[in-house]
Amino acid sequence: MKPQTKQGRPGAQPYLFLHPLCFPTMHVRSVDPRSGMLICELPAAKPQDVHEALARAKGAQREWVALPKEARIAALKEAERIFIDEREHLVALIQSEGGFPNRDIVGAYNSALRGERNAYSSTNGSIWLP
Repeated sequence: MKPQTKQGRPGAQPYLFLHPLCFPTMHVRSVDPRSGMLICELPAAKPQDVHEALARAKGAQREWVALPKEARIAALKEAERIFIDEREHLVALIQSEGGFPNRDIVGAYNSALRGERNAYSSTNGSIWLP
């Protein structure tokens, strides 16, 4: 069975109504909008994969909440270290997938890092660290 296309608002690209039988052969392609070059291609998640991932995420959230505040702070600091160490690579990947100017990506990336730092240094009862 072929996916059916439907036109959205004027000027919009067609989108697909997908039948579940189409999922086993579908792939998600990441294409650089600046050059049209393929960045990567991955198999699309099946509905069951999504349900299982959500169940794992709910379990991980319960484990996170059960950790002492100091352990969560340590985990956030380690994540921050990784994001800083990998900044150049991640900014290049975000830029190639989104096509935004480098300065915009760097600014957004650095802003996100400041937000993470504030999450574990805040004393105002942050939802991250009750």
